[in-house]
Amino acid sequence: MKIPREKIITLFKNKYFVISFVFVVWVSFFDQNNLLFHHELEGQKQELREKSEHYKLEIEKNKTLLKNLNDSIYLDQFAREKFRMKKDDEDLFVVIEKQ
Repeated sequence: MKIPREKIITLFKNKYFVISFVFVVWVSFFDQNNLLFHHELEGQKQELREKSEHYKLEIEKNKTLLKNLNDSIYLDQFAREKFRMKKDDEDLFVVIEKQ
């Protein structure tokens, strides 16, 4: 189905159509809050949601770690593994594997 050329010409002669078309083009591409800007904002919003989920998981891990640190056996193990602490009467050997 082909649209007659006369209808297209009369459509562009209509001042309301021309004004509406110019307005839509202006808002879509040239305005401060154009479509590209909104697309970038949606990307940033998605990144922030992902970071939020990551930090929520980190908070849960830290809560369980803090809860476990109240236990003296776990606290001793944690200090030995992470900070290489030792008791006064012990010798500590650190083994580093070559790759």
